[in-house]
Amino acid sequence: MVSVRLLAAERDFKALWFAALASEFGSRLTTFATPLVLYAMSGSAITAAFSEACYLLGLIMGLIPGGIFADRSDRLRVMRASMAVGAGVFAGVSIAAIAGSLTVTHLLVASLIAGALVGIFTPAEASAIRRIVEMQEIPVALSQQQSRQYVIQIFGGPVGGLLLGLTRWLPFVADTVSYILGWLLLGRVHADLSAEDVHEPGSGRLEVLQGFRFALRNPFLRVLMIWSPLFNIAFNALLFVVIIDLYAKATPSWQIGLVYAVLGVAGIVGSAISPTLVAWLPTGRLTSIASWAFVVLSIPMTFRNDPVTAAISLSVGMLLMPAANAGLAAYRFSITPRELVGRTEAAVQTVAMASMPLAPIAGGVMLEAFGGSGAIAASCVALALAALIPTISVAIRSIPRPQDWPSEDEREPIGDDPRASKAPDLT
Repeated sequence: MVSVRLLAAERDFKALWFAALASEFGSRLTTFATPLVLYAMSGSAITAAFSEACYLLGLIMGLIPGGIFADRSDRLRVMRASMAVGAGVFAGVSIAAIAGSLTVTHLLVASLIAGALVGIFTPAEASAIRRIVEMQEIPVALSQQQSRQYVIQIFGGPVGGLLLGLTRWLPFVADTVSYILGWLLLGRVHADLSAEDVHEPGSGRLEVLQGFRFALRNPFLRVLMIWSPLFNIAFNALLFVVIIDLYAKATPSWQIGLVYAVLGVAGIVGSAISPTLVAWLPTGRLTSIASWAFVVLSIPMTFRNDPVTAAISLSVGMLLMPAANAGLAAYRFSITPRELVGRTEAAVQTVAMASMPLAPIAGGVMLEAFGGSGAIAASCVALALAALIPTISVAIRSIPRPQDWPSEDEREPIGDDPRASKAPDLT
């Protein structure tokens, strides 16, 4: 396994990593501030909640066209264009906020566009990593990519709250600056990120469906597209239930904030040990262990849900999840032809993200029906059902360690369709 130090020496990967860090940190500031600003403007919690709904909707809508752009256009241009549009959008929001003319509609539209830009950026970044990072380095690269998200989780909320406390428009100005900084840092990427010279017959409709088509033909990706949304909704419903139950018990908000901070720290530690775990354990076995860890570790919260119990239970499980995510994502990259990475990632991410808006709804229903302890127990049952999928699926549990993954030359064609992409037969 390549070392983190060796990967950190790669200039293009560092430039891409820091560009995405700058943009995502700015976005975290506004996703934290926007619901609070909307609530202050409207006095309606429902209106405030619409901002996150608009963001997620935009994200889901942006993934499929983002996948096509990533496979058919220069990825660097796609990423820089998304940064430029984001800077323009939030510069407009900042100006309106400073002038005192900001409206609810303006903020909701900005949230929708911000989500769509993330959806467009994500497949392009995945394709870029596949191009600039050697295959044996990808698990480390994806672990570092996840550590970026946990750093943002730790600091984004507090910094967003500090800026919002100073003045209402400051988080939006900071987000504008972050987009500009990301655009500048991407200019330091010198690798050729243009699309592969592959001409596939078919219509525009086939372009959209090609990623889904490849994923559905592959046993591993088929199972992954079933397991990912189920696990996402179960875990996020559990997190929602735990936090709302703590709030209902009059837990101080700063203690609830510390639970999130501890989760972020655990995620960073998990990302740091992720390359070692991915190299040591077969990816299929690692995925099953990480899935069941959340089930077992969540049981104590059904008897006692307080900030300490919640922080310990959830953070210990978080230590393993970055490794499982990195292993699965790297394996996806290894079995996907380069010219299809963008569209396949878009297809998988679209399916995985589609259930996310349902998580708080499911958590709210369980809280109303069963109360705090009962809702946590029901979430544990849902997590257990989701964990059964990688446990019993041959397509996932048979995935070996990275050094034993099939090379590109060892892939077998799927079916008799000459346009079909290649992937290994895992069954």
